[in-house]
Amino acid sequence: MQDIIMLWSMLFAKFKVVLKKLVECQRLNIHDCDSLVLQYPEFCDLAIKAGISAFREFSFKVDSLDVFLQKHIGFVSSLTKLWNLLRELLILSHGQATVERAFSVNRQVMIENMKEQTFIAQRTIHDLIQNNLEGKVSW
Repeated sequence: MQDIIMLWSMLFAKFKVVLKKLVECQRLNIHDCDSLVLQYPEFCDLAIKAGISAFREFSFKVDSLDVFLQKHIGFVSSLTKLWNLLRELLILSHGQATVERAFSVNRQVMIENMKEQTFIAQRTIHDLIQNNLEGKVSW
């Protein structure tokens, strides 16, 4: 029991840090923090009642986190603000992955474009040298 209390305290402290960071980044209104701080312990109590085993058995390889959390919080009316916050966090992390993939694609496109531009530049330099040797270019 002592371990659960220590774990809960640690998780609650981390939750408050997340809220603080979200407020600093203007992703969360500071006035919503009070209700979120009240909803978090309720969620933890629900998790214990649902059985910690359900949470321990969760597998990222098999289960979808948003579906799993919706099952445990999404339909509980007293946890609406917490569920909305969790959804935004999930979207934020998913959006980050999309942005990272876009950077990767942009990098590949840039390399291909650089190859083409390098070829064009080399051809231009070659032509200038050839024309200069033939006396067709005056500097």
